[in-house]
Amino acid sequence: MDKITVCNKSPYFCLVENHVLGIPERLKQIDKSYFVVWNSKKEKFEVHSEDNVGSTYCFTVPYRELDCRTLEYARETRIERSDIVFVEIEKQDEIIEKAVKREREKLFDDIGREVFDRAMFEERSTKEV
Repeated sequence: MDKITVCNKSPYFCLVENHVLGIPERLKQIDKSYFVVWNSKKEKFEVHSEDNVGSTYCFTVPYRELDCRTLEYARETRIERSDIVFVEIEKQDEIIEKAVKREREKLFDDIGREVFDRAMFEERSTKEV
């Protein structure tokens, strides 16, 4: 769906084609199908793609204004980066799993020591009587 049609369908969308920092134009260097709209209902900028099937929505700009961070965010969220993102997620999951395993082993070790200490105390108590 083209950007004019998208903006005409929603009373809340205003197409942003010009910007003092040239962000809409620079987004096209990342992906030629990108376009920017101001969503007046959410009071946020959104990036859409004419190449998307169904909805053109890609992401909401997580900053109050359009600037170079928007370009970096667009690069980070590109579908071509999905393999890299999945690898990063898997690495983070491994780190979390190892931490959970260490905590579980420490807990079991602590419980074992406590049971052993109580058993020894009970044994000493019965010998003293």
